[in-house]
Amino acid sequence: MVALIRAFLATTIFCVCFSKSSFCQDKLKYYIEEQGEAHRGAIEINLDKGWHTYWKHPGINGFKPRIVITSQNNVKSFNVKWPHPKILGPVGYEYLGYDTSVFIPFEITKFDKEKFFKIHLELHYGVCKKICLVKNKVLKIEKNIKTSLIDSEKINIAFKRIASEVTFSSKNKCTLESSSNNLIKLTVKNKILKDKQNINLALIDYRDQDSLITEQTFNSEEGYATALLFSKNVSLANIDLNKLSLIFSIDGVAKKIIGCKRNHALILEQSN
Repeated sequence: MVALIRAFLATTIFCVCFSKSSFCQDKLKYYIEEQGEAHRGAIEINLDKGWHTYWKHPGINGFKPRIVITSQNNVKSFNVKWPHPKILGPVGYEYLGYDTSVFIPFEITKFDKEKFFKIHLELHYGVCKKICLVKNKVLKIEKNIKTSLIDSEKINIAFKRIASEVTFSSKNKCTLESSSNNLIKLTVKNKILKDKQNINLALIDYRDQDSLITEQTFNSEEGYATALLFSKNVSLANIDLNKLSLIFSIDGVAKKIIGCKRNHALILEQSN
């Protein structure tokens, strides 16, 4: 709970919202193309030099972004994927994010394949330079025009930057500890993390937009990562281990190992 209070205070201190647009140097747009029976695309947060924005779980010194669907027509599913971040910020105030323009990939499927679709989104995200701002913007996505070659190239770049699943390596060994119904400490061990030469950042992720992950740590000597998971909807009783993943960059390419081998998932309930 202390970590959550710190996260709230950090957001309040470092992400002050200013109304003057001249303070903030970012532009928001999207690219989309048809691929088989679905559509894929990318949302671009175009940052001017010196500005940065945050990963979906930035840590206690960042602002957690949210993408909210406000209206949709002929949309069966809408899935967003986040590219692998880097550690930014001064010592003691580090966070996870991006210091260049970022492309956030998404995929859309339709109910009626013969008809057009549209989806309206609200994006809430932070951008920082010498000051930090919370941005609230509306993005209206639809597919009724042809996709240019340049748009397709940007979409390809976006999907290359997300973590691809590794299936041939060792399985994750997970320990889950809880001191309350909504706060879970996650420890994920994997021998691949001991590759000190090629891996310098490993993160834990949980696929649930309403969850908050903070206090990420990585120990290459012992080969494990830890984090705190807070969610109003997730507890030790109902946590889905298939939504948990270990994300890391090896030789500059983002990879992930999904889930925990069932007999390697140790769940501990701590007494108050």
